Amino acid sequence: MEQPQDYNQPQYQQPDYSAVGRPIMPFWTAVKTCFKKYFDFTGRARRSEYWWFVLFASIIYFVWILICSFFLAFWIATSINGETYSSPMVPLMSYVGLMILPMLALFIPQYAVQTRRLHDTGRSGWWIVASLVVSLAYMIVYFSVMMPMFENGIDEMPAFFSTPMMIVVAILGMISMLLSVVILIFTVMDSQRGENKYGPSPKYQ
Repeated sequence: MEQPQDYNQPQYQQPDYSAVGRPIMPFWTAVKTCFKKYFDFTGRARRSEYWWFVLFASIIYFVWILICSFFLAFWIATSINGETYSSPMVPLMSYVGLMILPMLALFIPQYAVQTRRLHDTGRSGWWIVASLVVSLAYMIVYFSVMMPMFENGIDEMPAFFSTPMMIVVAILGMISMLLSVVILIFTVMDSQRGENKYGPSPKYQ
């Protein structure tokens, strides 16, 4: 005798119509896209776009550091020999000035694509702002309090500038590191499938 059908269960297994991912964005396409969106902090960016640009920026920094280091070594050598400058501080300060040039050029597009990468995972770009603010506060407190303390000795500093400020520096440092780790985790996460509040997915069709 034929058994009655159970209409509470699906009779057929429906296929999974999940979104299909687009191919990985090529290296130079990602670099060109980030420069085209130099000041664009809106929209979304997939992992390949973000990490290819991080690799590009790292290569630029590495090559520039090598060039500046050779320049600094040559300048200090001539300075010590008295051929050009009397003090090594002149080439050292010039070295620091040259070092920040690529950082100034890549700072905005790097944080722009990082913001779009967070948007792609459904997170706000304010995570990056919070990380920058805490890191800046940490550096200001450290260099304005800790460095004079190391130079003059803890015993010569007022009590307020010893234990309390060291605790503040430690707390700011831990918060800054924690935010950096959280943002790193967000940037390696997969894109949200479909459209979110920051726009359509650049990866999934």
